[in-house]
Amino acid sequence: MPYLLLANPAAGSGAGDLPTRAERALNDVRTIELGPDVDLATEIERAIGEGRTVIACGGDGTVNAAAQHLAGTHGVLGVLPGGTLNHFARDLGVRDPDVAIATLAEGHLAAVDVGRADDVVFVNNIGFGAYPEIVREREDREGSVGKWVAFVASVFRVMVDLNPVEGTIEVGGARQHLGATALFVGNNRFSTSPGSIGQRDRLDEGVLDVRIVRSRSGVLGRASAGWRTVARRPRRIVSLVGERVDVRLREPRLAAIDGERGSARARMSLRSDPGALRVLAPPGDAP
Repeated sequence: MPYLLLANPAAGSGAGDLPTRAERALNDVRTIELGPDVDLATEIERAIGEGRTVIACGGDGTVNAAAQHLAGTHGVLGVLPGGTLNHFARDLGVRDPDVAIATLAEGHLAAVDVGRADDVVFVNNIGFGAYPEIVREREDREGSVGKWVAFVASVFRVMVDLNPVEGTIEVGGARQHLGATALFVGNNRFSTSPGSIGQRDRLDEGVLDVRIVRSRSGVLGRASAGWRTVARRPRRIVSLVGERVDVRLREPRLAAIDGERGSARARMSLRSDPGALRVLAPPGDAP
């Protein structure tokens, strides 16, 4: 089986020697280091034409970048976890690098869902409110102080000044007012059970998981809600599930897509696209 390996040198924890290990373990690997000069759409289209499995070697942002061009095609995605959190790799069952490399060589083909937010694909989630603002602040700071120090500083900065996300949200035809510290729309259901918070048991349910963290007044109230949102222990939370979600905000707000900063949007129509992404999954595992 031939492969196109997309290596992201800027991934959170770094891909380390993963590209080299993959090149040694697999046959016919063409490696491209991602950067501003790489035309990813053209490279992936070429790989699909050559029958190559496209390997995303990096974090969730790298997986997302590949999925943008693979979803809805007959191309196949493989994942090497070289990022900081690797949520998609974890839920696919390939967070361990040894398992991931073995899966590229011996795994089976599976079809998993993606979410679509207008013209944008997401494999994990899309969010408004506290989290994207923290991502923006962190990216602005991390060049001088490092990623984790920038993250902590950004949490406190955003918690004090965050304005609620206001507007309306419609899930499954039912519309309600939206006044939230954070809004997340996930690709399939995310667990809230202790020990597995934020994980998905399945990647092929064909639904969107909506979590609304209700806003609170005052600096201390906003700070508490913001911290609990980041720590994934929000108390004032509304959970909804549907195949389609429409968001209408009073003003454009910054979005975070699979953990990366997106554009500011005031209107967004989201839907689940079942089975749109073909992936290599561990032998014997269900997606």
